[in-house]
Amino acid sequence: MPMKDATQTMPVKEFAAAVEVYRAAAEVLLEHLPALHRAVRPEEPLEKLPGWEALRQKPRVLVETGGEPVLTATLHGPTGAGKSTLFTLLSGVEVPRAIKRPTSHACALAVPPVLGDPAKLARLFPDFHLLPLEDTAVLTRERQPVGNLHYRVSRRSAGPGETLSLALADVPDFNSIDSSNWEKAERMLARAEVVVFITYPESYKDAVVVRNLLPVCRRAGHLLFVFNKIPAAGRGEVEAVARELREDLLSHLQSAESGFGEKRADGLAAHEFFARAPCYAAPHDANLTLESITPLNPESPAFADALRGLDGGRIFLANLMEVAAGAVDSCRRLLDGAEEAANQLETDLGKARECVEREAAFAAGSQFPIGQLLFSLAEEARSQRPAWMRPLAWPGRALGQTFQTVRQISRYLGKERDELAPREKLETERLREAAERLTDDLRGTFPAEIGGRLRADACREAREAFARRPLPDVGTDWEESVRRSGREWARENRLRATALATLCDLLMVGGVASVALDLVAFGGAGTVGVVAAAGVGAGAAAFFLDMFGRLGLRQVLVEADRRWREQRTEEMAAHLEQWFADPLLLGAWKERLAVLRDIPRDALREACENMERLRRNQS
Repeated sequence: MPMKDATQTMPVKEFAAAVEVYRAAAEVLLEHLPALHRAVRPEEPLEKLPGWEALRQKPRVLVETGGEPVLTATLHGPTGAGKSTLFTLLSGVEVPRAIKRPTSHACALAVPPVLGDPAKLARLFPDFHLLPLEDTAVLTRERQPVGNLHYRVSRRSAGPGETLSLALADVPDFNSIDSSNWEKAERMLARAEVVVFITYPESYKDAVVVRNLLPVCRRAGHLLFVFNKIPAAGRGEVEAVARELREDLLSHLQSAESGFGEKRADGLAAHEFFARAPCYAAPHDANLTLESITPLNPESPAFADALRGLDGGRIFLANLMEVAAGAVDSCRRLLDGAEEAANQLETDLGKARECVEREAAFAAGSQFPIGQLLFSLAEEARSQRPAWMRPLAWPGRALGQTFQTVRQISRYLGKERDELAPREKLETERLREAAERLTDDLRGTFPAEIGGRLRADACREAREAFARRPLPDVGTDWEESVRRSGREWARENRLRATALATLCDLLMVGGVASVALDLVAFGGAGTVGVVAAAGVGAGAAAFFLDMFGRLGLRQVLVEADRRWREQRTEEMAAHLEQWFADPLLLGAWKERLAVLRDIPRDALREACENMERLRRNQS
């Protein structure tokens, strides 16, 4: 992004407020954007989200330093341009001066005290090997690894009247001999918010200078160009010489053969970017000061102000806005997709639960606990038996017809029919069948998952794990309902209740209470209950329906059958969902939905709006 006109500055308080707004917004994005991304695009790595890595790297340091702004600048230039002198003037850190050419072979970094923590510094320069700069002579050693970055904490933080602190890097001299220095310079270029490019009259149009200026003009966000070591008598003459040099260089850069016609990301040609950059002149002076480096354009900021003052602050904010722009755009797209994703997940969960409930209804309606029904009715009937009859095991001839009916029931309970079996055995078989059927239902309903969570091997493993689970407990509601109905029947039919209770005293041994009617043994659907099963050929169902009718218990049986299917369907649906459908598919969907519902979307939208407002104010 080219530097704005120097007159467009902001008050110090406004800058501090803008930094705080940015810091607060960045905190929200850094905390919640990863979860939002995982929930909306679980198949895409977070690192691939446009803008995320840029937001994660530098702005996190701003957040973790309590909002104190630090501008990152690099010094680029050929051997002998005076970079080391300028580095010391700006940072207070002494580095070796020119003795031979090139002088430096490694990157030196001066950081303010706020970045003295190596962990914070590593987040600001994640692609470098950070080494404390204990002896500056190390910078002159040749053939150092490209990623080495030697740092020293400067004693100089932002002073009175200065807006922000400066992290200043001095990159190795570039020349025609040591080509590895070019790579080190370009590597540091990627980390800079401001590039200070220094040259001098004898070298400003050298091929190596132009060659290294080109990537700066292609990629830098902001550029300060300095003509140093101008041999002239006074300030006005220094500036006049620098203007001639600048016009000559610009004319050369505008030529087709220079390569500076290439467009930047912002649409400017590289030579246009150079033309808009503030240009400074410095005299050839062994006692150079920052004040003696003067702008060629009187509307440009003083050199030190461009790095530490309000203009440096504006550059800092503009860089943050550029860094955050991609993340803000990504966040907004994800927020737009979050509601749609949540609604789709709820729809899919609803469809999946319909499949679960359908198979649970099959398992619950495929058998009926006739033994438990008789056992509960007998207990209630026993409570209504006259006291004089309770010691007797035989109710007398007056109850012969009723007893005959009960004896017929006993023959079925003696397992003379294939349609009777232990309830737990039947439920185990039916739940296994339900899991197989549910697999087919889910794969048919969600074909896109067949290559993922509904892979054949995953489904097989889930069914095997489900088969090892114990059956779900039977709630007490059904039996309590049966007992209430039985109690009322027994009060109204005392003789029949007496016969039933007495015979059941003899029959309810050897686990007879666990016997259930197998409503699919005859080939029926198994989900419509005792009455419907009797109507389509289930002999045992028809028998018990008839026998209970003779005892005056038909309505009790019908109601017990209905309540059983309702209760057991609910219990088996919960069992199938928890131990089969959730591990296989639904659990992941539920987690995603919970995240989507819990993410503070309003806070994220507000953070994006605050970022965008700051960006508009900077443009």
